[in-house]
Amino acid sequence: MTERLRELLELAVPDDAPVFEPHTLAATARRRRNRGRAVTAGLAAVVLVVAGAIALAGTRGDDRDHVAHDPDPYSMAPCPSRLPDLAAGVYEVDSLAGAVAMRWCPDPGPAPTTGTRTELTTMDALIDPDALTTLREAVAEFAGEHCGPASTAVADRRSLQIAYADGRTVLLAAGVCSRVLVDGADIDGGILQMAYLRALDQQRNDLAYTRAYDGPLECVPSQVPNVAQPGRELIVRGGVCHVGDTEATPLTETQLRRIADAWDHPGIRTDEECVIEGTEPTLVLTTNRGDVIRLQDDGCAQPRLAFHGMGGASLSLSMGDLGITP
Repeated sequence: MTERLRELLELAVPDDAPVFEPHTLAATARRRRNRGRAVTAGLAAVVLVVAGAIALAGTRGDDRDHVAHDPDPYSMAPCPSRLPDLAAGVYEVDSLAGAVAMRWCPDPGPAPTTGTRTELTTMDALIDPDALTTLREAVAEFAGEHCGPASTAVADRRSLQIAYADGRTVLLAAGVCSRVLVDGADIDGGILQMAYLRALDQQRNDLAYTRAYDGPLECVPSQVPNVAQPGRELIVRGGVCHVGDTEATPLTETQLRRIADAWDHPGIRTDEECVIEGTEPTLVLTTNRGDVIRLQDDGCAQPRLAFHGMGGASLSLSMGDLGITP
């Protein structure tokens, strides 16, 4: 998730709004599916389950390592090069049932950069049936108005591109505090974004796919959120940006190895109040799943590299440890 989106959601969503905790959502979805299966159990269902299990075992194997047979989360059509103006956006879909893939489409702004466009074509889409089911159930669970009475829609064009089994494609606007109709129910666009990112996070836990990002390492902030998790995705490439740089300077092999090792064994960030001056270098790193992430010293008395993603994490080294100075 981008830092801007996090700040907007904190301002827009009241304290008593529901929390999208990924493990809770996944567990709720599984419980509901299990209850539904129990009610509709019968000979035909047993036959289908057995047939599905045989097919799954034949294509994926018990250890899920045969990823060549999994659906490719990167194969969904990329986002359009320009999103429609706010007034021309689509804010309603009849149903999410029948959706087979979803892709996040960020607002590229008036002058998208090469790096941002490359990131758009690299980011994985939501294609796992279980994760899609979790998303639909989360939307149904949290239907309703979740922005405060004084809140207004954020003027951006963040969208979800939805592909259906019948070949239809819908580009659904999903700005923070925008009113989106799904299955006839009002959904806050920011809540829909969060539900999507949580479902994508679940998909990455369940499917073992990879595709490295091979675009430029730009120093401008990214418009593309990511659900990378320290200790799950792998760091494969990186550079450092200083104030005024447009493209990152590649890290040495030793620096990259130290960062990758620290990323694999992160700590939890503390509540210590620290100050970032704004002149600190930034690390721009890529993962084996196409994420472009950014790390900075946290500005504390004993600085550590801080990661802001779906959660917060602190790496056990600093810029100084890497020999990088402002």
